[in-house]
Amino acid sequence: MPSKSALATMCGIFLFLVGFFLPSSLLSAVYYVDPQNGSDSNPGTQALPWKNIPGTCELDNSGFLTPSGWVRVNAGDTIRIKSGTTIHNRLHIDSTWYQNGTSSAPITVRRDESWGTGPVVFDGGQQTLGVWDSLVFIYSRDYITLDGITENGIIIQNSRARGFQATGTSETARMVGLKARNLKLYNNLYFNVYLQRQDSFLLENLDIDGNKQDSDLSGGLQIGDNTYGCSNGRVVNCKSYNHGDTPGSQTGGTDARIGFWLTNSSNVTYENCVAYNNEGNGFDAGVVGSPPSAIANNIKYVNCEAYNNSNGFSSNLDDIPGTTGFWYVNSIARDNSGAGWMIYNGAAAYLYNCLTTGHVWGMYVDAPAYQNRNTVVDIKNTIFYKNSKSSGNNWDIWVHRADDLVLTSDYNHFEQGDQNVCITWNGAAQSGIYYYYNSTDAPGSTRREWYVDHRQDARSLCSVDREYAYFVDPQTYNYRLTARSDLINKATVISNANIPEIQKDKDGNTRPASGPWDIGPYEYVPAICTYSISLPSASFAASGGTGSVTVTASGDICSWTAVSNAAWVRVTSGASRTGSGTVNYSVSANSGAARTGTLTIAKNSFTVSQAGVAIPKISVSPRSINFGLIRRGSSKSGQIAVTNAGPGTLNINAISITGTNSADFSQTNNCSSLSQGASCFITAGFAPTRTGTRKATLVISSNDPSSRTVNVSLTGRGY
Repeated sequence: MPSKSALATMCGIFLFLVGFFLPSSLLSAVYYVDPQNGSDSNPGTQALPWKNIPGTCELDNSGFLTPSGWVRVNAGDTIRIKSGTTIHNRLHIDSTWYQNGTSSAPITVRRDESWGTGPVVFDGGQQTLGVWDSLVFIYSRDYITLDGITENGIIIQNSRARGFQATGTSETARMVGLKARNLKLYNNLYFNVYLQRQDSFLLENLDIDGNKQDSDLSGGLQIGDNTYGCSNGRVVNCKSYNHGDTPGSQTGGTDARIGFWLTNSSNVTYENCVAYNNEGNGFDAGVVGSPPSAIANNIKYVNCEAYNNSNGFSSNLDDIPGTTGFWYVNSIARDNSGAGWMIYNGAAAYLYNCLTTGHVWGMYVDAPAYQNRNTVVDIKNTIFYKNSKSSGNNWDIWVHRADDLVLTSDYNHFEQGDQNVCITWNGAAQSGIYYYYNSTDAPGSTRREWYVDHRQDARSLCSVDREYAYFVDPQTYNYRLTARSDLINKATVISNANIPEIQKDKDGNTRPASGPWDIGPYEYVPAICTYSISLPSASFAASGGTGSVTVTASGDICSWTAVSNAAWVRVTSGASRTGSGTVNYSVSANSGAARTGTLTIAKNSFTVSQAGVAIPKISVSPRSINFGLIRRGSSKSGQIAVTNAGPGTLNINAISITGTNSADFSQTNNCSSLSQGASCFITAGFAPTRTGTRKATLVISSNDPSSRTVNVSLTGRGY
């Protein structure tokens, strides 16, 4: 029999092997935090939760709290924070309390949506912080996830420095696998979100509100720094706004009050992000330093939008001329105070299927001789629409200095509106101004001076040639094309391995929808229209009346008609229109029986029923009397019954005898008005005045609309 020590050794080996072969997810722990009712001497279960998250600092920022119940957080572990609670202390996640996570077993700090209600709030109003500190800080830990679970589920606010920051150890030892989701950053004094030395990171569903803070260091999301770059990241469905107190007033030159700022970083993609109401640029990217000491390369903006900023999108130096640089795909810049796009100082920028509208400059390019680098600008399938922000001349494209510019531009659309300059080349020297209204200068033909001088835009469209975009509703910023747009099927195919996203438009429709590609961010997709009506039917009294039916269409471009199949039901307005609307109709008075008509409205049947008036129905019996052979001087009589078989009152208006021998016949009656089912009687007499056959007709007149008169044949023979 084995000894006790041998058994212990065997058990230890067994447990080791079990732990070695079990997946880490089965070994991971879940800890619970209740900032209001927990205790840091508890074990961190839901029944006995911690009060603070491991890594929580003193309010005076002098160091970590020193609780007895905390344990070290390992790969695969999850910390669940009770919903509807507020945390006032700084959270510092580093090697003190946290191991690294792994790609298959990340460490997750999250809101517990099943425990309590409302967001988890980190409020820095009471926390002491240094200028470069942050309220929530992750340092040199791999595969950390911070997740609010639902939109704005975690709020980080009122920090006297930065809001949320993640920093790696060095450029060669970057943090890997950071994920931050469903956060709201609000009213933090310096940059709300700040990333340094990150690799393979994801920021998703961040709402970044600067609350119009006017600090020189305030801003939205900053990726990278002078020497602290990031790589291989995605920024998805994020919005950044209200940085600086005067939207659009900053002319550039600083890294503050910008919505999204990136520097010295590579392989970062912004997807479906929006920057608005920022004092600085909406999106800004490039290299900081001269000569450049780092890189900014392969930065992509897909389905992004910038409005009411200083400039919408801005890019400067990338790493090596002619490389991948900055990509703009299906993106929209509108109503920024300066330029939709500002490209300068050796950047390589590629604009494909974008739109710029409502600026002083649709695009501003400054390409002086700089660091022996060309500024490369490639513009395809892009719309320049009414860039007329200020009075006087405005420009779709302004090239300030063209010393080292490599420009390729074609398959675009230029629609300048009421202003008169379209393109200025080398504006610093005023060497080339191409006028929108001058058909010999404007883009769109190899005959134009713009093409002759620069060999650009031979196949571009221009409204001087009566080629127009025809958007669905530019007043509400709906820049989708209508069926009448001249931009449909007029673009070129973009095939580039760096931007597979270009194969779909801003709505996610596959390019092309039909035929060649379309110019602009949206493919024109014929609507599959459906319609519904507010009522299936309506009923009216015999006196008639009016009514209306509301039509709900599935799209603003869905057309329909309203048609009546009955003359007594008339469409008075809304007989045809596009989109949702109302049909008004009238019903004429009815003097007859009940009736039914149909309005066909947007392919739906609408039934109109109308009551009739009460109508009498005359019934006469018999319809003929033969008195037989009667001697002159004698007479004979017969009786005729008149009955009302209808619901309306039967009025007997007149009873008379007509015909050649009418003098030989007579009648008396008690008929006047008959209710339904009532009868009256007519006594007809025959007294021949001559021998032979004698004939006449008894005529009964009434208000029966179907039988105004009824005839009874009277015959007899005299001898």
